[in-house]
Amino acid sequence: MLFSIIVPVYNIEKWIAECVDSVLCQEFEDYELILVDDGSTDSSGKICDRYAGDNSRVRAFHKPNGGLSDARNYGTEYARGEYILYVDGDDYIAGQALQKLARSIQSNTPDIVLAEGWYLDHSDEIKLKKLFDRSEIYGITGQETLLNTTAIYPNWAAWGKCFRRSFWTENHFSFQKGRLAEDFQIIDQVILQAEKVNMVEAYYFYRIRDHSIMQSVNEKMMDDLLLNFSDWKKYFETHVMEERLARQMYALMARELNHNVLGYIGLVKTDHRKDLLREASKYVFFLNYDDSKESKLIRSCIRFMGIKMTCLLLGKIKKYRKARGH
Repeated sequence: MLFSIIVPVYNIEKWIAECVDSVLCQEFEDYELILVDDGSTDSSGKICDRYAGDNSRVRAFHKPNGGLSDARNYGTEYARGEYILYVDGDDYIAGQALQKLARSIQSNTPDIVLAEGWYLDHSDEIKLKKLFDRSEIYGITGQETLLNTTAIYPNWAAWGKCFRRSFWTENHFSFQKGRLAEDFQIIDQVILQAEKVNMVEAYYFYRIRDHSIMQSVNEKMMDDLLLNFSDWKKYFETHVMEERLARQMYALMARELNHNVLGYIGLVKTDHRKDLLREASKYVFFLNYDDSKESKLIRSCIRFMGIKMTCLLLGKIKKYRKARGH
């Protein structure tokens, strides 16, 4: 069997059928579909069972709620295919997706096959985020891949990637259970260890939802993002990479710190903000590696106003932009 497609399912009765149907309509049929019901309280679990009962390629599992990472890890343990794909249950894939992936795999047996994605906005309008030259990413190492991509755009989502299962398991990769923003913590580390990476044209449709995990910011999200920075800092200290790539990765950390941490710290409850500021201050050195106007301005603000006032100012700017619909 070539593919194991792992779909975590939690209270997505509105979308799960579209996701499953997009897999079952594939012309390429050498696959299994693993549905992991992560303790859903709506009819999602029953929908999974119905599909498993109707199609021998579908396997439905039920487990207590443990979060997205736990469901992905659970599905990986039961996977039997040579390659694994993680598809979120509220997203779907294109009709020729597995065929395209199979052709790429058969050409040179890569550790990872990457793809860009189609984005569905709140009105279900589909937009392709086209950023990379696929011809540059064929049979190259993970470090070369990130050297080509990180200077353009971060590519650390678990979706839109196909992993050789033995590469994944032999390196003991797993998603951090219970952690939000788990892709940021692990995916680029997986890519960095790959000996051979390909890229195919976009086949994944990612749905942007107001109430999805990544669209909500709270203290838990801030704690977990900072844990990810801690993990990355340790990774950089224990792994050798080419200097130009290291600087690009540091700049990537700087942009993540700017966009998803510093501004939002100013929006969390006051009693927890002090701890977040103390932890975030350990990673502001990443800003020195990003030459963007934004990072330069934030560095200057921290230097003259301190990190607390800088975060409060950035928080006010975020609130203003959100109120204006930006």
